[in-house]
Amino acid sequence: MYIEIIKGFLKKHGLTVLFGIFILAAGFALGYVPRIAEKKEEIIVEEKINADAPKLSKNARITYEYRYSDGVTETRDESLPCFLAEMTEKSVEESLGDWELVEFAPESVVIRKILDEKSGQNYILGVYNGYIAVYYENTENGEPTLKEVTDRHISALSDNEAEALIQGVSVTSDDELFRLLQDYGS
Repeated sequence: MYIEIIKGFLKKHGLTVLFGIFILAAGFALGYVPRIAEKKEEIIVEEKINADAPKLSKNARITYEYRYSDGVTETRDESLPCFLAEMTEKSVEESLGDWELVEFAPESVVIRKILDEKSGQNYILGVYNGYIAVYYENTENGEPTLKEVTDRHISALSDNEAEALIQGVSVTSDDELFRLLQDYGS
């Protein structure tokens, strides 16, 4: 039933439909094809500009900076990943995603990522005025920074535990810090 209706419509209006399709195709070709040519010209001009731009050497170094919400910045220096070799500054910026380009030179690049989390901060368990205290391990000047003082006096500990705290107990994670504070009864 529907097929007969369509056949009848095409017999009556077939030439009009073909003309409409032709007009649509011509409009597409006239509107879209020049834009493709313009885009190719833009790419060629950009490639000429980039040909003169400094590029990363295959032997370049990359420094990753991680900035944590607690103000700590950790850096890691490595060989440049192969996919970044021979890239211009603009190309590197476009490929970084959520990293920020900080410095660019043919032999080195520095990128930064800001993290909304605490760093893997190291601590030192020690003593402050006779009480168990937690210090931030400060790698910049070597002096620990007081974080908090507990309400647990070292006189309640064994002599070995008290001596260890007086010397300073290095702690490498928040989990370890929590466990040691529990062990010392704080």
